[in-house]
Amino acid sequence: MGGFAKGFRSGFSNLEALISLLLISVALVASLRLTVAVLGVVGKRPAGTAAAAEQRPARLRSVATAWAQSELEFIKQIGFDNACDPSASECVLWAPRNCAGTLSSFPSPYGVGPSVPPEFRVVRIHITWDPRTPAMQNPDNPSEQLSLLRLVQVDLYLDEADCPARSFLTAYTSLSRRR
Repeated sequence: MGGFAKGFRSGFSNLEALISLLLISVALVASLRLTVAVLGVVGKRPAGTAAAAEQRPARLRSVATAWAQSELEFIKQIGFDNACDPSASECVLWAPRNCAGTLSSFPSPYGVGPSVPPEFRVVRIHITWDPRTPAMQNPDNPSEQLSLLRLVQVDLYLDEADCPARSFLTAYTSLSRRR
């Protein structure tokens, strides 16, 4: 009596095959939609569209991070001995414009550093002297003591409306005073 019952065939029926194809196509469409959504966050819009408003968030973040990193490295090499008054407690530099929208630029030789990405309308470099570090005698005024460590903060803003409350990216470094 071994064997199959009369009329029963082994294998998939047409209905089972159609249901499995339907499940596979639903899974494929769902994974493609997820892939397209992820790619929509990364990358860049076609050339000729508006700058920052049309850039995708991940690309803007990577452009801002790369520029801030290269600017901070440039600042470390050049220093701020000529850009800031040594006796001032802080120094602020703006480019390509300030929060009010007025065009400005970094003083020479700092203007030859990395070009500000066009997506960002305002960049602020804020230099302060750290009062917690040891001091040295001011070479121009022997009665005055100057802090040895400078704290540098770089803020990138998409436009003037964000400035100064909501920066897109903020990066920090510190520099020792050149003797």
